Amino acid sequence: MKHKTSEELLHGAEQVLRKLEESGYKSMFVGGCVRDRLLGRKIHDYDIATTATPEIVSTLFSEKPFRVIPSGLKHGTVTVLFRQCPVEVTTLRIDVKGDGRHAVISYTDSFKEDASRRDFTVNALYQDQSGRICDFFCGQKDLNSKTLRFVGNPDQRIQEDYLRILRYFRLRSQLGFHGIKEEEEAITRHATGLCRISSERITEELSRMFAARISVHLLSDMDRSGITEQIGLLPKKTKMTAEKRPLLFEDLASVSDTMQPTEWTDARFALLLHTMIDYEGPEASHQFFRSFRLPSKTAAKLLRLSEAKHKIQDIQAALASRLRFIDFCEAAGGDDSFLRFYFPLLSVIFKRDVSETNILIRLRDAETADNNRRRIAMPVDGRMIQKWTGLETGQRIGHILSELKDRFREHQWTNSVEAKVIVEQLHITSTGRM
Repeated sequence: MKHKTSEELLHGAEQVLRKLEESGYKSMFVGGCVRDRLLGRKIHDYDIATTATPEIVSTLFSEKPFRVIPSGLKHGTVTVLFRQCPVEVTTLRIDVKGDGRHAVISYTDSFKEDASRRDFTVNALYQDQSGRICDFFCGQKDLNSKTLRFVGNPDQRIQEDYLRILRYFRLRSQLGFHGIKEEEEAITRHATGLCRISSERITEELSRMFAARISVHLLSDMDRSGITEQIGLLPKKTKMTAEKRPLLFEDLASVSDTMQPTEWTDARFALLLHTMIDYEGPEASHQFFRSFRLPSKTAAKLLRLSEAKHKIQDIQAALASRLRFIDFCEAAGGDDSFLRFYFPLLSVIFKRDVSETNILIRLRDAETADNNRRRIAMPVDGRMIQKWTGLETGQRIGHILSELKDRFREHQWTNSVEAKVIVEQLHITSTGRM
């Protein structure tokens, strides 16, 4: 499906809302789209709450230019497409009972009752066709004060769906909001409830949180509540002491300063895996990938990093032995895309493990020089080596070519005249002739 512009998405949502209202069903925009409009943030999707049942909605939008997808009937939700612009339409509802993961629902015609079952006050905001805001739980006040607060009783909201614990921290990171002592005390009381949540749902929430800027304060709040140990995100406090944990939080936060936004999520998972292996041993990687269901491409990238870890323990020794940065990375089995990801992450991982203050500057200089050198095509190939040495194509030619490549990267030669001298020396050495 072609990517839709913000204007197209809004137009599609307005068409759906208008048709519901004209058909006699009270309907309003709800949740994140209302919250983000009030905050001046870009809106990526629209939700509508309505008195119409899913069956009625399906009938109303059964003809072009609309189309209906029964995306969540058991939750009272259908997706309505207007010219391929999706809008989630959900019948007003209340929870009858739940198990901390899923709820049995019943329909209602009261917007306030519908709002009372939502997670946070800033997500319990409604907007009608005229733009009027309906706010039953002081959500606009919390928006203005940048406060994230559960609707009503936090213990009850959490027990309805324990994933709201992670959603609380994810929204704080995305919106830059601060928490409330009473809310976080409730989170601490119910942190063990996360064991009821599937690893897929936990991974999805963490991935969305890691894609945003994260403060050290937020990560400290998460750790203090006990959820980092509960979901296997950090080593046990008996192994990673309290004074060392803030250093990791600083590293996780600094990812957004050293890497591209598209890499923040992978980099943070990589840092956490690196830390788990450091404190829990190599076997911790198996548990890490059981706890977090990462995309196969991301998992492969993280595995390569963890497998390379033993090769990169002592950067100072590597520099002392004149090991080039590019060889250092190639030892980790990286292709170009991996190296682009690897270097800034390496800087974060090792910035506290070395005593020499300019070590990272030296590494960056080495990386820049090597990258520039790699862009220049080596002006010698196997055929020229054959001509200079009289050798036939084979392993000896390959050895000479490989050594010549290394010396080219080290700036030991720059043209074919200098290369020929080196090739002749290597040929003499390899054949044992004087």
